[in-house]
Amino acid sequence: WHKKYCIYTKFPAGQNPPQGYRYASYEMIVPRKLTPRYGQNPHTITYLLQIEGKGHIVKLRKKKSFVPKHFPVFTYSREGDLQMDYPFIRDDCFYRGLVKGHPASRVTLSTCSGGLRGLLHLENRTYEIEPVQASATSQHVLYRLEEMVGAVQMRCGLTEEEQRHQEAMIQSTNNVTVQIDARGAWWTHTRYLEVAIVIEHERYVRFDRNESRIALQPLAVELSIAGLEIWSEKNLMKIEDSMEKTLLNFVTFVKKSLSKHMHLDAAHLFIYKSFGPRLGLAYLRSICLAHWASGIESYMSPSLFAIISTDKFSNCSYKDYFSVRNRKCLLVPLDLIELEDKEECDCGSTEQCKLDPCCQSNCMLSPEATCAFGECCVECQYLPVHKVCREQVSSCDLPEYCNGTSEWCPEDVYVQDGAPCSDGAYCYHGNCTTHTGQCRMIFWQQSNRASKDCFSEMNARGDRFGNCGLRHDTYKKCDTQNILCGRIQCENVDKLPSLEEHSTIINTPLGNRHCWSTDYHAGMEIPDIGAVRDGTPCGTEMMCINGECKNVSLLKYDCNVTKCHNRGICNTYKHCHCDYGWAPPDCLNQGNGGSIDSGPPPPRNTSKHSVNMTGIIAAIVFLVSTIFAVF
Repeated sequence: WHKKYCIYTKFPAGQNPPQGYRYASYEMIVPRKLTPRYGQNPHTITYLLQIEGKGHIVKLRKKKSFVPKHFPVFTYSREGDLQMDYPFIRDDCFYRGLVKGHPASRVTLSTCSGGLRGLLHLENRTYEIEPVQASATSQHVLYRLEEMVGAVQMRCGLTEEEQRHQEAMIQSTNNVTVQIDARGAWWTHTRYLEVAIVIEHERYVRFDRNESRIALQPLAVELSIAGLEIWSEKNLMKIEDSMEKTLLNFVTFVKKSLSKHMHLDAAHLFIYKSFGPRLGLAYLRSICLAHWASGIESYMSPSLFAIISTDKFSNCSYKDYFSVRNRKCLLVPLDLIELEDKEECDCGSTEQCKLDPCCQSNCMLSPEATCAFGECCVECQYLPVHKVCREQVSSCDLPEYCNGTSEWCPEDVYVQDGAPCSDGAYCYHGNCTTHTGQCRMIFWQQSNRASKDCFSEMNARGDRFGNCGLRHDTYKKCDTQNILCGRIQCENVDKLPSLEEHSTIINTPLGNRHCWSTDYHAGMEIPDIGAVRDGTPCGTEMMCINGECKNVSLLKYDCNVTKCHNRGICNTYKHCHCDYGWAPPDCLNQGNGGSIDSGPPPPRNTSKHSVNMTGIIAAIVFLVSTIFAVF
């Protein structure tokens, strides 16, 4: 997976446009900050900008968690010693938003050094804005960017050949399966990413050896800078003429050095070196794969506004993103602050701490508090032991409980993949999924799975209405054996749902039947509800995985009846989750159930009524057995 970023900060007078672009025009404007309305979110601001003679209202929201409270900057002495500093970096002046009345617009601005600096994308035009230095009337220059005719178009260095090479290399060296929480794939949630930035020595020199001139703004998921490393004295790896070799060298550096002193989800190296028309290179779909989540960028332009003026992902990039969006490193919110040594909590600024009953401004808990955050912390106190902190959401899911001594809920685990569930299905990533269940989720409870004829008719087409996914930006026809793993096909639909914008409901007559399905545009930032879900049965001991019908044996389910003594089920880690009445780890001794991973479940209250019923049932069984013994 590869992301594109805009990079901007303070820049010298006579700003140059990004490579391949020119300034088509410029104008002097005075942005007018509008008075906030009553009840307006305090983290939002609104400006009126005159752009090419028209007034536009720009609505901005402050970006949170962009710069960490303690922002580490690493440099090197002439002797090669690593030096760390925590410079003051304002984190309350980065904004993003849009132009009112233009939902496709994009605005990325900073107010950190006075005035407005940043980029606006409006009606297929891109503008740069910066304040005029020492202007008594708050004047700003607004440039309009335009692609230069005949200019070499900078592009990503990831060719199809390089992609195949990467996939083979990562698979052969890692040989691991990345954990993905597939339940989250059914809903849209914000993802989070901490990126380490490394500045190569020559690029540092071209910055006039100024260590305070970098900021970064993402175009998609919530992004935070994990830290900045500057090769201030010399390069710490060889910069090759080959972009591929340079990237591989950087991967080695991240593994052996950078990751040792910086917590990161991904790392990017900015290089002052030309690789022809290739702007950068990264390992596709590598996020959360340790050091493989690395990229390099050729950063030759003197422009500090933008390396590349891309403001959205392509369809194929969205597809790649959604294939990795539930990897666990992306699910940890950036506001889960990593506490420094001797800190018990972190309530933010002095003003924010005044509103926090659990945490003091010195980063210590309030006198009566035992905790300040976490799923098992309520009103500054640990929740009692046995309290459910994560409910069971399906027959293939498992609940988790607070332990009474920690603010954190145990890690989310579920039934081991491959365990039988209902209707001939098998558990897969916490779900028990069937075609009919998916139809009823989309087309209401009266609908059912369509006949196989519907699947054969639609999914053999290889178009947006019937396919088994995308291959190199082209819809893939479903082979006969995979026909049930393409687009979901439903019957008995008498009520149409209200779907997201740009979604289409398809009704295809087939003899005396009607096949119902949905299509999907790969550029949409929502999950595809019409693709048959992974884990759906497609035959005897077969299930759909990534649009193909696979044998369930691939999941290596090995939880036989003896492992948990027929008193429980195995979880994600192949540990026994015991039924009530038995205790982990092996369900041999009496207890309240659960596993070594779930936290302690509560004891169940046994009422007098239930005791009496148990006695009555036992007496009846004894009586019946006696009668049969007599006869």
